[in-house]
Amino acid sequence: MAATLGQGSSLREAALPPMEDLLHRTGNHVSLGVLEGTDVLYLERLAADDATINITRIAGRLPVHGCSAGLVFMAYASEEKQERFLSRRLEALTPDTVTDPERLRGILADIRRNGYVSMAGIIVEESSGISVPIFVEDQRAVGTLTVIVPRGEEHLAVTIPQLQFAARAITRRLGYEPTARGMQRRSEPRPR
Repeated sequence: MAATLGQGSSLREAALPPMEDLLHRTGNHVSLGVLEGTDVLYLERLAADDATINITRIAGRLPVHGCSAGLVFMAYASEEKQERFLSRRLEALTPDTVTDPERLRGILADIRRNGYVSMAGIIVEESSGISVPIFVEDQRAVGTLTVIVPRGEEHLAVTIPQLQFAARAITRRLGYEPTARGMQRRSEPRPR
């Protein structure tokens, strides 16, 4: 996605201040991912001391089905891409990795309906990934914002609004504004 946007570094630059705020508010690891093929490529990762196990690293990759960020990308992908993804043989990375196509279809529908996903133990058994999309025009997810929390400590009623607030801030820093139908490019750049 970063390559098609031509703004991988712009996305990272736009995301850093909201990510830093999110790190300080939540006390949990925060990462920024983009879709690259069948993997999520991590452009940035901010670590929280003593939070939980987090295997993401800058320029690291995780398989789409094995991370909450990847499932967000699949939820907002075209139907053709979703079916191609669901028809692949998906490896179980932990006992909680979802590999059943019908169950994944349900998860993707829930993500589209709710605007987020929280997945416990799908790549690291002790951790949960909570992810939201970063949208630009036509509801296109150009990135994902994720917090990694200890499993069982998701606190979604607090965490989701914080993630969504940060994702909207990143969208605005990229030059888009929310509208009734999605995102719209601003006519003039806003000072940063």
